[in-house]
Amino acid sequence: MDVDAKQHFANLAVSVAEKRDQTAFAALFDFFAPRLKSFLMRQNMPAMEAEELAQEVMVVLWQKAHLYDPAKSSLSTWLFRIARNRRIDAARRQRNRTLDETDPSLMPAAPQHPMRWSKTATASSSCALRWKNCPRSRSR
Repeated sequence: MDVDAKQHFANLAVSVAEKRDQTAFAALFDFFAPRLKSFLMRQNMPAMEAEELAQEVMVVLWQKAHLYDPAKSSLSTWLFRIARNRRIDAARRQRNRTLDETDPSLMPAAPQHPMRWSKTATASSSCALRWKNCPRSRSR
């Protein structure tokens, strides 16, 4: 990328930061999103996840463009660093997705005591007998 292109992208980022310029953002998105996705896929990230993360990085650009300082780095360096950090965060989250075997919500419910079942069965059968013996109303 030549100096003029770097300056052009830096100016677009400043425009996004100061004016919330959607046209400038669209130009940045069209240029950087496919490159970010390709970068992430070269880091062994599946295509769908890479696309999602590239979009997330572009959202960061929209929301935090005011934090970009053209004097410190080029916009591409800033965006690719964000993408790299987000990829590392995603890998850490993926690695830490183990189930806690002691989690009470994963434990099976304790079985009821057999005496409770027999009381319930007896109560429901006696209720059914009482209902059977009830006089029926004669209204038709």
